[in-house]
Amino acid sequence: MNLLAAGIAASGIGFVGIGLGYFFGKFVEGVARNPGAVKEMNKFYFLCFALTETIAIYVLAVALILLFAFKSA
Repeated sequence: MNLLAAGIAASGIGFVGIGLGYFFGKFVEGVARNPGAVKEMNKFYFLCFALTETIAIYVLAVALILLFAFKSA
């Protein structure tokens, strides 16, 4: 049961990957449309990247807690 719960919790990492791919694609698209706005966009780019990666770390922590903390008899 612990493996199932950890696997379901870890599936959120896939959604983080999808979100990062969408985010990077839109960033490249925005830079291609307006190359002069790169300096302004970089501030939001790094902030959003860090926040999205934080979600992946939280998902991994929850999956590991579910895997190891609740040992079934």
